[in-house]
Amino acid sequence: MTLYDINIYVTQYYIKSINEIINKYNLENDIFKNKKLIINIYKKFEYDMIQKYNIIIKMKNNYTIDILKLMLINKIYINFFKNYNILGYKNILKNNDYLYPYTFYFNNYNIDIIKNNISIYNEKFKNNKINKQFGNELWIVKDNIGARGINTNIYTFDELLTLNKNNIIIQKYLEYPYLVDNKKHDIRVHLIIIPKIIKINNKYELKYKNNKLQLHYYLHNVILGKFCYNNYDKNDKNLITHLTNQYIQGYEKYNNYIFYDNDIYDLIKKKLLKFIFQNNIQDIIYNCIDDYPYFYQIIAFDILITQDKKDIFIIDVNTNPGLSYDDILKTKLMNLTLQRVIRSIYKLKYNLKIKINNNFNYKFDKL
Repeated sequence: MTLYDINIYVTQYYIKSINEIINKYNLENDIFKNKKLIINIYKKFEYDMIQKYNIIIKMKNNYTIDILKLMLINKIYINFFKNYNILGYKNILKNNDYLYPYTFYFNNYNIDIIKNNISIYNEKFKNNKINKQFGNELWIVKDNIGARGINTNIYTFDELLTLNKNNIIIQKYLEYPYLVDNKKHDIRVHLIIIPKIIKINNKYELKYKNNKLQLHYYLHNVILGKFCYNNYDKNDKNLITHLTNQYIQGYEKYNNYIFYDNDIYDLIKKKLLKFIFQNNIQDIIYNCIDDYPYFYQIIAFDILITQDKKDIFIIDVNTNPGLSYDDILKTKLMNLTLQRVIRSIYKLKYNLKIKINNNFNYKFDKL
């Protein structure tokens, strides 16, 4: 049995998650056929030890040119590469009513533009050119750069005209959502991005086309449902009735569950494909990875289901999703991610292809 080391740097926040994966799924011995894997976990990031790392999890430092060069030389895989937070800005969720709720962005608040946009929406609504389940009464306002539902509120049209905020998103609120036990909920899905690797002259290399690194996109087949505690009432001003964020609902309670629905899952795959291959999204991704091709990246999407369950809409993109609130989700997600990344490391570092044992029945679907 051949023995190789894989060295992981992980922040303190993820130590427990990684240890659970190693212990629960016996990662060193069972996942990879005919290869014994030793995982060394480092809790402190030291630049002079870069040559020892293979995987960096949730690293947020702004790397210097010298550090990036060292990473390239040593083919380190990293989650959270530079500038990727741009993909989390909510103003990318506009100009595509098929993918997102009717959305517009304000760098500087302008009442006339608000009136005009809502008039456009109402005309579409009246002429049945927009999903009727969005209604025509309520709008949601969010910070363009924000998370956890902070500074997010529900407004009527008249209330919108009294606001005075900048750098915000105004988005049509789904007034008639799909309910679980009379409660509103959304679902979260995780997408993994890793580079494509090909074999040339008996050696594995990263695949490029027209000087661009080619990418694989994998959709995790475990979907997390998140619901609100209060029964849904669209006229209720309490945010606990409307927003599923754990920050809003309260960390002392548990509002997550695993969501199973093949029809919804097929809709998700279809819409995420359209999201990923929009020109502006491709530009953002490639602007992030050009200087650092050895990476994996976890992205989480929050998605709303319409009342009739015939359609879904993307309402948020999370480039730094938390993985600590649900043991089942985080162990499956990180276990699968590490499988993918470790297999890439074996190819690029050791020029070896390793196979996965078949007893791991959850997976990523390639988009």
